[in-house]
Amino acid sequence: MDVYAFDRLTGEYVGITAADPDPLAEGQWLVPAFATPVVPPAPVVGFARVFVSGIWSLVEDHRGETWWRGHGDPVAIDEIGADAVDGLSEAEPPAPAPTQADLIIHVAVARWRKETGGITIGGLSIVTDRESQAMIIGAHAYVVANPAAVIQWKTAAGFVELDAAQITGLALAVGSHVQACFVKEAEVVGAIAEYATRAEIDAAFAAVQTAY
Repeated sequence: MDVYAFDRLTGEYVGITAADPDPLAEGQWLVPAFATPVVPPAPVVGFARVFVSGIWSLVEDHRGETWWRGHGDPVAIDEIGADAVDGLSEAEPPAPAPTQADLIIHVAVARWRKETGGITIGGLSIVTDRESQAMIIGAHAYVVANPAAVIQWKTAAGFVELDAAQITGLALAVGSHVQACFVKEAEVVGAIAEYATRAEIDAAFAAVQTAY
């Protein structure tokens, strides 16, 4: 006789097994542990069939789904039952609105990204991270002391030769760029009440000139 096995801990239906005839009682069957002759209900998507206290029930089953405790805090569901998702959200909650203090911090981050993100001078891509800025200052100081010098300058495309006038132009362009970034930072911080999102701040810095 077919009987229906269930998990010994959760009661979840696991499949059909067989009961053997009872050799000591004609017409009776030896039902294995954790099995029942009671027929389970038909499967329903999103539910598990669970045998508890002699009856089958359909229980919510969210296993394999991702729910959320909060924004950026996902939870992989690996247990059956409504309790597995109690207090969780099925969709990721939106990020909390940034405070004015958060936005001011982001202004500095946006300025730094823009400042060190590089510029283009006469078709040449110039790196403007802090190390490169220091090298440009050093090269400019060198040609001021040695006006006839020709500098080997390494770009992303390879080495180029720059004379004193070109090095001076490079230094002035990079200095102008850096100063423009700090001017924009002061401007945005001074008007921080007008900004509601980090994206708005990023857009403000995107407008800072990067080609000279």
